[in-house]
Amino acid sequence: MVLEGQCAVHVGAVIDGKGLARSLLASAARPGTHILRFSLEDGLPKVLVIWGTGLAGGSSLSVSVTLDGSAVSLGSVAAPINETAAALCLEPKWTAKQIKAAGAMGKAQRMAKLAVTTEPVAHADASNDKPSATSTTVAKPSPAGDKATLHGKRKLEESATQGKGTTSKSAKSADQAPSTGSAATTPELAPSTKGLEDSGVALSPRPVEKRGRYAKKREDSVARQKIDFAEVVGACPSARWGHSLSLLSDGSCFLFGGQGARGQLSKDPAWLLSADLQWTAVGNASGPSPATRMGHAACTNTEGNMVYVFGGAKNKRFFDDVHSFEKATNTWKIHKSKGGDAPFRSYHSMTERRGELIVWGGVHPNPHPHPDSCSDQLFIFNIEQENWYRPLVVGTPPCPRSGHSATLIDGNTLVIFGGWDSPTCFNDTYLLDLSTFEFSKLQPTGQAPSPRSWHVACVLPKHLGEQRLLVYGGYDGEDALSDAFVLDLKANSWHKVRTPLFPAPRAGLAGFVDPRTESVAFWGGGDNEGNFFQDLLQLRIDDLEVA
Repeated sequence: MVLEGQCAVHVGAVIDGKGLARSLLASAARPGTHILRFSLEDGLPKVLVIWGTGLAGGSSLSVSVTLDGSAVSLGSVAAPINETAAALCLEPKWTAKQIKAAGAMGKAQRMAKLAVTTEPVAHADASNDKPSATSTTVAKPSPAGDKATLHGKRKLEESATQGKGTTSKSAKSADQAPSTGSAATTPELAPSTKGLEDSGVALSPRPVEKRGRYAKKREDSVARQKIDFAEVVGACPSARWGHSLSLLSDGSCFLFGGQGARGQLSKDPAWLLSADLQWTAVGNASGPSPATRMGHAACTNTEGNMVYVFGGAKNKRFFDDVHSFEKATNTWKIHKSKGGDAPFRSYHSMTERRGELIVWGGVHPNPHPHPDSCSDQLFIFNIEQENWYRPLVVGTPPCPRSGHSATLIDGNTLVIFGGWDSPTCFNDTYLLDLSTFEFSKLQPTGQAPSPRSWHVACVLPKHLGEQRLLVYGGYDGEDALSDAFVLDLKANSWHKVRTPLFPAPRAGLAGFVDPRTESVAFWGGGDNEGNFFQDLLQLRIDDLEVA
């Protein structure tokens, strides 16, 4: 399939100094330069693997890598067509100076930037637009408009509130080429080996022996790819970030809110994803529906048949309203406060427990000279009585922040991780005992995630007494991230996820764990390079392989 006036390229992986495949997945459905980032902890990559869908014959891809601010041209490769793949051998191209610089960057956990430049694809004759029986097609993406980046004070928050702030060095110049498409329905990550027979790249690695709940990597094997891009039937929501995704008891999910291209709030704010992966727009619902927004928080009740939405922002307006949506009756309800002052918040966390909504942190309007301050306050909304109150907290609470995650474990403890308060990102971990409202700081061993906000955190199903938290993606104040980590709360230790290979860096995404299928899914997000996603990523929990 040829996309008229566009091109699509999937940069799959680099093979690092240990022969392990590192994730560099990106789906770029537009001409121009596409920026990806990769870790240098195991040295410079040996091989770059690229496969394409919708690329016309004769197209080429030029590749460069930026190390310590200096771009290094690595040459070009003929663009692969449909399911074919191409490999660019990088190992002979590195100089001693570049290897030394990469080593220093790896020790400092700094990411290198890979730029893949594609040429526009001219209109192809219809006779060349017939895919083979084994080829994969890519749906033409919806327009994504101008680039939107996370820049200035509070990054994602400013894209909703349009507040003032300084521009970080990651912000892009105004004359950059605008984005013309968001990520389209992406093929499963299993390219054919055509064109790679002589490259020495192993795309079908030897199996990894599983030991216990996780599969420990073998040093002599190439990491396996286990992330699936789910085939979604029919229409799907527009690409966005800053949305919410809530799992209901019948296996369906409720999507609400978010922001897409050109800084526009999503005009199709509410969708349902069925258990068999069919999206349905929520239309003609009865009752007062919430205004379109981003940076809100949403959660389901204990029974799993109701979704609650609180707060968020729209342009310069902050919200303090509580709404609920009942799928069975397709009905919205607004819960007007009958007591206590409702807080105005965005990029906060919210969890339902025993008929109460527990809200912590977030951004709030500030009457003082500094706009958009972060909060460290704990608020609780009693759903039945419809009143707000602030409990007396003890212990050592986290400092004010937004864009953090707060995940309920064992029905009684919140695990708070990461977040942002300009100009600082955090990677600390706190526990909040909801019986005593006591905060305590956790000091896990192992390799902790780098500081981040706007990530996703999910509790994994228990196995053999383990209690584990999966953290994926996010934003570090300059770049979107693609790495993932598991926090073993029983052992009080962090473990970096080595495989599966997670896709393109993304922040502002949402995710959930389906205990019935023991899988975790992620939807949407943005990469801070003008690309927004509308793909559904699925991962079987048994396929997690940690360091």
